[in-house]
Amino acid sequence: MNRIAKGTLHYRPRPMSTSSRRLGKYQILSRLSVGGMAEIFLAAFVDSEGATRLVTLKRILPDLRERDEFVNMFVNEARITASLQHPNIAQVHELGQERDDLFIAMEFIAGQSLASILRRCHRMNRPVPMGFTAMVGRDLCKALDAAHNHQLLTGERAPIIHRDVSPGNVMVTYDGVVKVIDFGVAKAANTLSRTMTGNIKGSHGYMSPEQARGAPLDARSDLFSAAAVLHELMTGRPLFLRDSELVTFRGILRDEIPTPISMNPGVPKALSDAVMTALQRNPDARYPSAIKMARSLQGAIPSLIFTQEEASALMGELFGDARALTKSLFQLAETKAPAAKLEAAAIKLQEPVPATPNEPLRAIGEVHHTGTDAFGRLPTGVMQLKDVPRDESPFDLAANEPSVEGAVVLSVDDSEISRDFIEAHLETHGFPVLHCGSAEEALALCQQRLPDLILLDVVMPGMNGFQLCRKLRERSTHRPFLPILFLTSATTFEERLAGLEAGGDDFIRKPFQPEELVALVRAHLKRAQFLELQHTKARSARKLPAR
Repeated sequence: MNRIAKGTLHYRPRPMSTSSRRLGKYQILSRLSVGGMAEIFLAAFVDSEGATRLVTLKRILPDLRERDEFVNMFVNEARITASLQHPNIAQVHELGQERDDLFIAMEFIAGQSLASILRRCHRMNRPVPMGFTAMVGRDLCKALDAAHNHQLLTGERAPIIHRDVSPGNVMVTYDGVVKVIDFGVAKAANTLSRTMTGNIKGSHGYMSPEQARGAPLDARSDLFSAAAVLHELMTGRPLFLRDSELVTFRGILRDEIPTPISMNPGVPKALSDAVMTALQRNPDARYPSAIKMARSLQGAIPSLIFTQEEASALMGELFGDARALTKSLFQLAETKAPAAKLEAAAIKLQEPVPATPNEPLRAIGEVHHTGTDAFGRLPTGVMQLKDVPRDESPFDLAANEPSVEGAVVLSVDDSEISRDFIEAHLETHGFPVLHCGSAEEALALCQQRLPDLILLDVVMPGMNGFQLCRKLRERSTHRPFLPILFLTSATTFEERLAGLEAGGDDFIRKPFQPEELVALVRAHLKRAQFLELQHTKARSARKLPAR
């Protein structure tokens, strides 16, 4: 058995027989879950004093064992987590290698993840208590602070950035203790890098803007992610998660970030403000450290923040069934029950609790939207109508559908053929078209009047479409919903991400398909009018005197 140590583990991978049920000294009781890199087991072993102990085993997936990148990440996780000693961080006992199987043995956490807590509260139609949220945020930040201020045995400072703070990686025990898990993509701060083009590691819906861009990270990136988690606990909805990875990045990089109190009036203002400080896109505007954020959360609602006993009571209300099963499993272990009984009890822990009648269980973070395609097909689904705050009265789509006939479109393209094509098809459908052959012409024209929608060719001599888009956004802050669509023959992931970051709304492929061109222009014009109307209503409502 290999303990955690410097050096690399070398082995030839072999499939593990499900009937063997052992990894070294550990008796596997049940498989708890399967992730992107490893599978998680509940296991037991007999310690040196003859007592039966429960642990969690994390074993690298068979199809990834031959890939050095994943093996190194797996070993890296074990070494990083084992070096972190903090009551709010799940402890690693050893990195083991049994013949050809590589695994991590770690603390068994008798509790539930924040993802499970959100699901259960959703099913029970009850909010997550604000005092519980503040407690979770405070203790999560304390754990992150320990990682960010990690030191080697030599005393040398070696900060560790988690990089994957999400509801699934923060647990609360049945005793009311917060535990941060899964440092699988964490790295020492001085070795952080983007390993390959387009390969950004972490949970996409909870990344910081700098992480989404693949830029260098420091501790403040984790604070943004932690704040996104807390925002979701306070509002019951994922803050950035959308229907696709690309549009999720758009939300992180550009979309307006609503305050928790604007989405849930029951959120204390001080707590909402504390979370919004950490959600600033500029890292310099966030808290300078995790411990500063922890103190801010503690001070936001000092009389309401949960104690450990109150958190434990809440966990009992939400998961009384699972807590009872876990307790019986521990009792069996303490009485040295046969392995068969332990396995039977462990299997019950993974049996899903059925959803309430007529209410199927929604996967946490799953987004259900009508989408902007309610007004026409939008391949990239840039913004979802359900994401736009509005009153709670039923929304009559037919009655509220905006009229866009006569909307003026500006086409900026150095290709005369492309401009003529756009003019012919859009004007046939009632959209007057203005033309510019360069970025300079477009900027001059927009100083005189802004059109209702702008089409920008990505590749132009001099200033390209992305650069022009940024300048147009800077000069049209009074028109935040002005649609800007890019024209391009190559829509790679990196190009789309760069376009969204520049302030664009969508892409239209070259060579043009007439139906797609008209449908996208019409849909974005309707979306812009709808959002402007909602924005005006919200602004008017804020000006109304209190009754």
